[in-house]
Amino acid sequence: MRKTVFILLLFFATTATAQKSEWLATDKYMHFTTGYIMSSTTYAFTYKFTESRQKAFWYSFGVSIAAGIGKELYDKHVKKTRFDPKDATVTALGGLVGSITFKIAI
Repeated sequence: MRKTVFILLLFFATTATAQKSEWLATDKYMHFTTGYIMSSTTYAFTYKFTESRQKAFWYSFGVSIAAGIGKELYDKHVKKTRFDPKDATVTALGGLVGSITFKIAI
């Protein structure tokens, strides 16, 4: 499982770097960081109350996915801008990295 996740992270990292596109825009770093922080915080609290690494992983990763999609839906419907799937993906990727980091650390 860890090898698969590592390979996927490596694939996304090299793809994003190779394309030199919007994937490296400044706001993507903010999305990644936000996903990481939300996921890490959720992991810590969930693990504290459930003592289950599996629940903590999936809940924390799910929160980052929901945050990324929720932010983009807010942008589309309230701010009247476009839904950017790249922003949602980068937020979820930050959450995945946060969840993995905490799962390994705890």
